[in-house]
Amino acid sequence: QRDLSKLNFVDLNPREVARQLSLIHFRMFAKIRRQHVFDSAVHNKFGSDNPLTEISQFSQRISNW
Repeated sequence: QRDLSKLNFVDLNPREVARQLSLIHFRMFAKIRRQHVFDSAVHNKFGSDNPLTEISQFSQRISNW
């Protein structure tokens, strides 16, 4: 059994990382409704309940990897 506290990103299978990221993104994008896009585009409103905010924050975290 591996010590997960010593797990490094490069130890992971790239295909599995891509698969898991795709599943996470799918769940996030599935939450988007027309009103979310409208509020973001017209009112420049990105509330904490707007899935576009969640996607943006997640993308920033991934970029920091």
